[in-house]
Amino acid sequence: MDGINVNIVSRNIIKPNSPTPTSQKTFKLSLIDQLTPEFYGATIFFYTSNVKSIETTSDMSKSLQDSLSRILPKFYPLAGQFKDSSTIDCNDEGAYFFDAHVNCNIRQVLDKPDSNFLKKLLPTDPKTVESCSRAVAIFQFTQFECGGVALSACICHKMGDISTLSTFLRSWTAAATNDPGKDEVPDFIGGSLLTHRNLPMMSNVGLARGKCRTQRIVFDGSKIASLRAKITDGRQAPSRVEAVVAVILKSAITASRSLSGSTKSAIFFQTVNVRNRMSPPISENSIGNLLWQFPVFIEEKEIKVYELVAKIRKEMSEFCNTKAPKLKGAEGFREIMGCIGKWAFHFLTNKDIYRCSSWCRTPLYETDFGWGKPIWVSSAGQDIRNVMILVDSKDGNGMEAWVTLDYKEMDVFEKNEELLEYGSLNPSV
Repeated sequence: MDGINVNIVSRNIIKPNSPTPTSQKTFKLSLIDQLTPEFYGATIFFYTSNVKSIETTSDMSKSLQDSLSRILPKFYPLAGQFKDSSTIDCNDEGAYFFDAHVNCNIRQVLDKPDSNFLKKLLPTDPKTVESCSRAVAIFQFTQFECGGVALSACICHKMGDISTLSTFLRSWTAAATNDPGKDEVPDFIGGSLLTHRNLPMMSNVGLARGKCRTQRIVFDGSKIASLRAKITDGRQAPSRVEAVVAVILKSAITASRSLSGSTKSAIFFQTVNVRNRMSPPISENSIGNLLWQFPVFIEEKEIKVYELVAKIRKEMSEFCNTKAPKLKGAEGFREIMGCIGKWAFHFLTNKDIYRCSSWCRTPLYETDFGWGKPIWVSSAGQDIRNVMILVDSKDGNGMEAWVTLDYKEMDVFEKNEELLEYGSLNPSV
């Protein structure tokens, strides 16, 4: 998208409209938060110019800032700054809010989404982040020439996961639309379940950075149904996520092996929300990284999609039944450190390591600030190799996958015939 520029018009610091009590000035993260890399999870919401009750984008921006100020007292750590890897100073410094303008029509972005351009809608480039003094939350409201807008919500991943963001957004939209019936009460329970420890920095272990490229693959609902039917063939039907993950994973491993000329083994890590899998379950409004992951080891020379599904399902079942209920207290600490110890060897060996984070079933398309629901909810991928992010399509039946691979591997991956049988490379929104 040459010739299209995103210009920052204003930079504001949104402070909570009431001070944080002295007793809450220091917020201790949980053990899992502590181990989570310090990068910003980013979600972009696109809205067309079909504005209902607010006439101008400046009014929209003001409404967002005012309502954000009103809910920050409830979400007080988001108005603070990171003191170290396990502590937030809840000093009411505020969340950062950027207003921006882009010299194009929103349709130009939706017709041919470009992950590199989408990153320009995120206030998370290194210089911007550095200027925000280790802020926990940063937002960018971007106006297109047609009147359409994009809102980027970026919360540091050490503070919380996609479920945390969803809880926050529901409260924000409730405040923006003056609808207290939709408000959410956050539960800051993570630190009491798994207390942080004095540990060496290890949050970036196993993350492969470097030259990589992100591709968006869209799986239509009917194609997912066809894929699930093919995999079933007398076996237990896979879920939508299992089916899509399996075909992406097989294609990625095949691409890597074709370039290396060997059948080296691979490890796949699936991230799981443990809120409703703990014993007893905890609230979905619980704030923090209330998730963990399980590994799937892939050593077969010939990879079959239904075998990958079976492996993923087996490990998922074991994780949910035997590990997730234990992720609290001293037992949870032993479980987590035991996992890290087992995985460390594999992180240091010559194996391909793949990771998946699923945002599916998170009600992101319900994010209505008073001018309608988003026409598109987007990730922009991560600059970390071998990562896939799954997002529901607007109709709830299909799925978008944002897959980041090494440049050369991506060139092979995106030509995989089995992948293209069920997924479309970056179609128009």
